[in-house]
Amino acid sequence: MKIISLSIWNKESEKGIELMSIRDVSGFGYFERSTVTEFLKFTSQFLVDRTAPGERKSCTEKEYVCHTLVKSDKIGGVLICDDEYPQRVAYSFILKSLEDFTKRHPKSSWRG
Repeated sequence: MKIISLSIWNKESEKGIELMSIRDVSGFGYFERSTVTEFLKFTSQFLVDRTAPGERKSCTEKEYVCHTLVKSDKIGGVLICDDEYPQRVAYSFILKSLEDFTKRHPKSSWRG
């Protein structure tokens, strides 16, 4: 079980704005890392843009699963992990991350 990427997005406008991200690309070759990082950001934005507030979605690509959740207050999270990572745990982790982020960074401090 491995998490590749976690990102938090502001969904107040039609196109999501990335507020925070953390990515672990150490499992990829040195020369692949920048391409993988770009792909992770693009995929996260693509998914969060197509997820309505109050919804959650999951999609699979090869051995990876992308879990997306957008809360009704228009803050969203995307978790990209391997296919062994349990879906319920992934959504719980996204919710906890969103909760911690909003406690530390109130909505009034977001820029975008």
